[in-house]
Parts: sequence; C-alpha cells; structure tokens
Amino acid sequence: MYRIVSLICLVALFLKTLFKGIKLSSQIYVFIFIWLYFLIYGGFSLSLVPSFKQSIGHYVNYFYGIVLVLICLLYLRNYSNIKSLMKNIQLNVILVILFSVEETLFGQYLFSYHPIWSTRLNSLGFHHPLVQFYNPNDLAVFVTMFSLLLTVFYIKYEKNNKFLIYFIYLGSILITFVTDAKICQIILIIFIVILGGNQKLNKKKYSLGKIMTTYIFIFSIFMLLLIFISKNNFIIFFLSQFSDGILKSNSMQTRFYLWKKGFELFIKSPFLGLGVGATETLVSNDLLIKQIYKVGNIHNFFIEFLADFGFINFLLLIYIFYKIFISKSIFKYICKIGIVIFLICSIVLTTFLNMLYIWLFLGVILVLSINFKKIEHS
Repeated sequence: MYRIVSLICLVALFLKTLFKGIKLSSQIYVFIFIWLYFLIYGGFSLSLVPSFKQSIGHYVNYFYGIVLVLICLLYLRNYSNIKSLMKNIQLNVILVILFSVEETLFGQYLFSYHPIWSTRLNSLGFHHPLVQFYNPNDLAVFVTMFSLLLTVFYIKYEKNNKFLIYFIYLGSILITFVTDAKICQIILIIFIVILGGNQKLNKKKYSLGKIMTTYIFIFSIFMLLLIFISKNNFIIFFLSQFSDGILKSNSMQTRFYLWKKGFELFIKSPFLGLGVGATETLVSNDLLIKQIYKVGNIHNFFIEFLADFGFINFLLLIYIFYKIFISKSIFKYICKIGIVIFLICSIVLTTFLNMLYIWLFLGVILVLSINFKKIEHS
C-alpha cells in the first residue's frame, strides 16, 4: 500500500512542478534523468534475465526505491521541508531504539518475527531485536546511517536538544552490540572520533570536541554496565566479539565466496549486464551456495549492480556518488559522511534492493549535496 501511495505522491509532485513552473537546478535535472534512465534500462533488461518471474520482484524494488529518490529530489527543495523530514526521521529512530530495547530484554516481537533470529541469542546472551526489519543486520544499518545523519545535522545546523542527540547516538551503539553488527560498531565509534577532531566544526559554539568527550565518557560507563548485567563475563564478551577477527569470521568468508561468484557473473556480460535480478537468481541456484552457505544474495550492492547493469551504467552510479562527495553545499559535511557510510554498508552488509529506507537515505544526501546555499531561519 505504501508503495502505491509513494507512486501517487511522485505523480502529484511532477504535475505540481510542471504546471506551477517551479524552477529546479540543472544538477537536479541531471540526477532525475540518470535515475529515470536506470528505471527504463532495468525494465528493458528483464528481457535478458534467466528467470523473469524471479527478476520482476527485484525490478519492482528498484522501481519504488528510485521513485522515493525522485520524490526527495522534487519535494525537499527548501530547508523547512528538510527540517520536517529530519524531525520525522528522529521520531522513527527513537521509536526503533525503544522497541529494540524491549525486544532485546524480553524477546516479545511486536512488529516482525523471524523463525531463526527470534529464537537465537546474541553474544551478550540477550535476544536479537528485529522491530520491523527482517533481520538484525538491517536494523543495525538503519540506526547507524540515520543516527549519524541526525547527529551531524542537529549539532551543526539546528543546535537541537543535547539529550536527544546523546540518546540517539548511544542508543544506536547499543543496537549495534545487541545485533552483533561489528561493522556498524566500528563505523559509529570511528566517525564520532573523526567528527570530534574536525577543527572547522569545533570552531562552532556547539563544539563537537566536547560532544565527543561526553560520548566517550558516557559510552565507557554504558559498556561497563552492559558487560556487568550481561550473562557473559568481560573476557567471554570480548572474545565473542573480536577473537576470530572480522576478516576470518564465517560470515566474511561466506561473503568472499559470494563476491567471487558475483564477479564471475559480471565477466560474462561486462558492458551491458545480465539484467535486473539475474545475479541473485544465478547465485542462489549455485549448488555449493545452496548446500553450504544457504543464502539468496551476494551481500554486495556494487558487485550486484555491476553484474546486473554492466560497467557502463555503473559509471553513471559512480558519477552520482562523486557529485555527492565533492559537494560545495552548506551541508557538505553531511554529504561526505553520508556517502562514505553508504559505501561501507553497501559493500559488506547486505544488498539494498528491498530496503526503502536505504533509498530514502540516498535521496536525502543527494538533495543536501545540491540544493542549498543558505539556511532559512523561521
């Protein structure tokens, strides 16, 4: 239902832009053209795929994801709209954190249920939270992406309530530990250190250096309490998190094999690709993957995009990311941080085909990279 609503919103925004003569920057037109091209090319590529029935579902996910990006490009044309969206995202992140704590402690799944994750305990001895997500990794990616987006936005541009900033960031750290999402843990910790050491941001009255120091102090207390009340002692907790190392873990070994298979598929049609959804169809039908790894996708957005769309279209995608990263907008700090987080998560965590919040995140930083030269104050 929400997908139909998003499509109706897009049509309404297009008509409003057309008939009211609303002016958009040339860069927005370029981005709209590229995303519409991906949409059209993906539709035509369905004629190339080995299984139309399986691939059409992937195309639908791309379709609605791109629709969401286009809505962002057309709707988020002024600062007041951006601010309203951030408030809505803030509310959603807070609710997700609260429900995650409830599910972690009591194992009562209110919105989503998974036959494996809902019965499996994490390395701390608690339940894996899911909230409305299919698996804990998706939940960890959501809070990681949007907590950092909100942290930078409110510290630099809005001077929002400090308590809310602390709550969102530290709550996100908690979620990454109870979901055992090591990459997300590293991202959150490293980025707050980078932010705190940024001299330009620290010239502001609302010093990120002070914020970082407070974070580290509260986080240390928080971790000691978490370890104390967990069902494992400190040594077991530490070893369960990092003993094998990220690169030697079973999950990463699985990913390495899947990436290898995905790259082999890319080589078969390097320029035009195999068609939307072809990579997952062919990888999931691999006998070794079926018997041993038992996964349905290659867990790498870029390899999947390369194999499905080909190298020529991949260059257009890289162009979009490049334009976001070199942005001269007043929101350039958010853009740089946002695109780096997006790149890291898309490489190691999961495919982005069926997660609309990923497309929303991309749409927001896309708009912030091109649309604003000054902040409007009410």
